[in-house]
Order: sequence, then structure tokens, then C-alpha cells
Amino acid sequence: MTCPLHSLTDGSLRAVATSLRSGVLAAGMSQSEIQRTCGSASVAVCEYFTALHSDGFSPKHILAIVQVVLDLRPSVEPLSHILELIVSGPEVPGVPVGDTFSAMHALVQAAAREVIVAGYSIYNGKEVFKSLAQRMDSIPELRVTFLVHIGREGKDTTIETDLVARYAKLFVSENWPGKRLPDMYYDPRGLQMAAAMRSNFHPKCLLVDAEEALVTSANFTMAAQKKNVEVGVKIKAPILIARLRSYFLSLVERGDLKRVYLATDSR
Repeated sequence: MTCPLHSLTDGSLRAVATSLRSGVLAAGMSQSEIQRTCGSASVAVCEYFTALHSDGFSPKHILAIVQVVLDLRPSVEPLSHILELIVSGPEVPGVPVGDTFSAMHALVQAAAREVIVAGYSIYNGKEVFKSLAQRMDSIPELRVTFLVHIGREGKDTTIETDLVARYAKLFVSENWPGKRLPDMYYDPRGLQMAAAMRSNFHPKCLLVDAEEALVTSANFTMAAQKKNVEVGVKIKAPILIARLRSYFLSLVERGDLKRVYLATDSR
């Protein structure tokens, strides 16, 4: 049997290794966990792992195989290991489809130091961000930062601080399932009184450990993550990710993005 692990990105391989070491796959073969960590290659990987397991390989033995594949990766990776197209929607012959949710989960499972979430619309967040919140709760040193859009509707004259406080309360009560709270910043231009002066903070992307990123058309809602027709790219190109990370963090440092204070007592 040809080893399908070679078709996975480094991020997916690390997510599989983490799960085999101390996660769901350490307790046995789980098709849903393989789907979340391997995306479009999950069927082949599941068949491969099932065959190994039937031959007496334990999760620890399979982990050793995954680690060897990672260790033998060439220093200059082929384009397929740097860019991965994430297409979700109705299936079309010859075009692998998956869902953005699975791609995001695979990235989050490998996070160790930093996750930056930049998004426009957030809804059903307790489900969308469940794996991220669990990861954050289990790794005290993992820092998670949300960069979000807070907008003013129509001729609403509510003062900016009240709109931001309302957003913060809703995020904690309705959209965040974890014990630890992330840092959060917003673009104040979305709250200008004059409609002509307003702008939207419209990116939808996820950056992990300054090593991998998911840039997508999908908002952070369950409909976008699992049901809609959406297109994105998972990137493992440090120079590009460093540029994107630097841009976002510079907006924070310069004060272009302002702090949202999240409080646990707002649940």
C-alpha cells in the first residue's frame, strides 16, 4: 500500500502526530479525528491507519511512522506542501472538496505558541472555536488574539464604548466556550457616526505559530465553515506569513486597532 502520509502538509502531519501522541487517536482509530486533521486526504489516511492497526500496529507505532515521514521531508518542499487549496461545497468529479472547519481544526491542533484569528462575522462561535478554546485551556503559554469587526448599523447613535462593551459581552456569553479568554482588538473605523466614514475589517484568516495560515472566503460561522461554497488556501510559507503577521500586529501596536476588554463576569 502506498503511504498517503506523503500527500499531507507538515501542519497536518504534526496535527496527526499530536493526536496520536496524546489526543483522540492515542485511544484508537477515529474516522472523524482523521477527517479533521487530514482534510481531503482523510479517506486514504484512514484506510492506511486501519490496515496498520489490523496488522497489530499500536498508536505509538503509527506515531513513529508519522514522525519518520516528517523527519525525511526535504528542506525545499514542493509547492503542494506549501500551498493547499481548501474548497468546500457540492462535490465535482476530479476536484477534492472538504470544509474550512476541518482545515481550521487541523491548524489549531498543532498550535503551541500563538494563534491570530482575523475575522469579519462571528456566529455559532462556541462550536466554531471549540477546538481552539480547548487548545488554549490545555496549553497555558498559548496566546490567542482575535482581530474583529465591530460595526455600527444605519443611523444608530449609541456611543462607541457601549457598542464595544455589548460586543464583548456577547462574544463571551455566546461565542467563546473556553475558560481562558483571548486578547481582542477591533477597527474603530467601523463605528464612525457618519456612514460615509465607516469601513469594514473584512479579512478571514487564521495564523498559527507564525508558521502556517489559512486565508479563506469563509466567515467564522458554522454555515460558512461547513455548508457554504467557500474557497481558501492553507499556506506554509514563513516569509508570507511573517509579512501578514507583521501587518496585523503593527496595526495593534500603532493603535489602528483598539483593545476590547473581555471580562469573565460578562458571561
